[in-house]
Amino acid sequence: PQPARTSVSVGQVRERWRADPTGTEAVFDAIGEVTTRARQAVEAGQAAEVGEHMKENQRWLRQLGVSTPSLERLIDAALASGAYGAKLSGGGLGGNVIAVCEPAAAPRLQQALRAAGAVHVLATQVGR
Repeated sequence: PQPARTSVSVGQVRERWRADPTGTEAVFDAIGEVTTRARQAVEAGQAAEVGEHMKENQRWLRQLGVSTPSLERLIDAALASGAYGAKLSGGGLGGNVIAVCEPAAAPRLQQALRAAGAVHVLATQVGR
């Protein structure tokens, strides 16, 4: 995906909020709730559960209109290659995707992301 200015996505979300404050606030609340659950799963070392929360969060971000076809292509590639979950990272409308998988699946995930158009792929291991 191409880089995007956060101010552009923030402006679009602001316009969405002005048009439908109740609906947009409900999405914000849902994102907050799933983020709390995801943090608890991270702290408990539950990678598969973290992935499920990431997928739920991405559905909300998509509803806010901050995802793009290129981000969705990367997310789909990550999930098809065995990631537990994937979502956009940052302000949206371009930029980054983050995915979680078992360490053994990382090389396959990296290859799938590159094939789907990722420019840079970084891998890290969390935990012990």
